[in-house]
Amino acid sequence: MPTASNQMIDKLAEDAKTVNAILVKLQSHVKKMGAPPSKAVIDKLQAQYDKIEPQITKFARETGLKPPIFADEDDYKLRRKDITTLMTILPKAIKMAADEAKAGNDGVVEFEVFSAAKAEILVKDKKLAQAVGIMARGDNGRAGPKEKGIDQYNHIHIGGNAKWNLLFDVKTRVILGTIDFHIDKKNSDSEKEKVKAVAGRSGSKVTLYLKGDAISASK
Repeated sequence: MPTASNQMIDKLAEDAKTVNAILVKLQSHVKKMGAPPSKAVIDKLQAQYDKIEPQITKFARETGLKPPIFADEDDYKLRRKDITTLMTILPKAIKMAADEAKAGNDGVVEFEVFSAAKAEILVKDKKLAQAVGIMARGDNGRAGPKEKGIDQYNHIHIGGNAKWNLLFDVKTRVILGTIDFHIDKKNSDSEKEKVKAVAGRSGSKVTLYLKGDAISASK
């Protein structure tokens, strides 16, 4: 059965250490920023690394035994592919973190909304602005409730008021719009249709800016 060489395993372990060092810095950024939008991406990368790290450590440890044990080549190739994928994605997470750090320095947070929702979000309301900030920092709010025919959406009670809700796509952090009534399974048919219309929005998006308690179309 073919095995990986000592050099191959050493390089894999070295790259894994590099990935870990970057993830440590990214997690420090998440902690400092208080759950920014990049948190979901960074946590996913961390979980992927945590899943493969024990086996990579095992490969390296066993090469130091006497006599050495070298990893099966197919097992090595799987971990090599995983680490290479992480090293390809990490620069995107690094850029997200850098952009967030810059935004934190000048007090401006960028976020996206579907064009159809722009008028609902671009209003002067402190509580709405605070809800947008909560979403932008990575809070997932409440899920659904699920409606047939639309993708899963999440919502945040604006100002803690369940009768005014900010809807958004939890995966992309794009804002879908607002609903001015309580959302639950007991909604009337007309209310459910309105929720579906807002939660099902797609198409073009625009970037808006949050600074303090104000939302604007420009920095």
